[in-house]
Amino acid sequence: MMRSLRARLTLAYTSLVALVLCLVAVLGARLEFDALAHPTLDAVETSFRIAETIVASHPDAPSGILETEIATAARRDGVIVRVPSARAQARALPEPPRNLDRLSITSLLGLRPHVVRVGSDSVLIAPDLDRLRPAFNATATTLAISVVVSVALAWAFARWITGLAIRPLLTVTAELR
Repeated sequence: MMRSLRARLTLAYTSLVALVLCLVAVLGARLEFDALAHPTLDAVETSFRIAETIVASHPDAPSGILETEIATAARRDGVIVRVPSARAQARALPEPPRNLDRLSITSLLGLRPHVVRVGSDSVLIAPDLDRLRPAFNATATTLAISVVVSVALAWAFARWITGLAIRPLLTVTAELR
């Protein structure tokens, strides 16, 4: 149990400053990931637009032909284009609840797959997560270092500000004795 005013103030200031610095670290890590993953995310967006254009320009074409055309035209480096196969159509998997999708790290980083409707089928266009692994690793390393430095800086700042806050009390107490 903390008995001294200095310890309580230091903990309170450390918590507040560490929270602010950690939020800045998380936002910085998010910006770093966006910068590192930008080429791959642009390629996914381009592939998605190409697939939408193919579907819109041939509304009456059979699904199989459109799926083949999308698979060839939308292929880019760092992009996965999944066309449903006959076996996959036979055993349709239930969709996961949409609310859980929003909580995943890939969703928070903007890596959600794009779905293009082709008749009753869907073509999935998503980033290749293996290709983004170096960006994930760099971002995680930067974030870990930033959080540790943030906590250390917060503690040093909190000790300093607590000293400034306690000094007048110590002076008055010393004069009263």
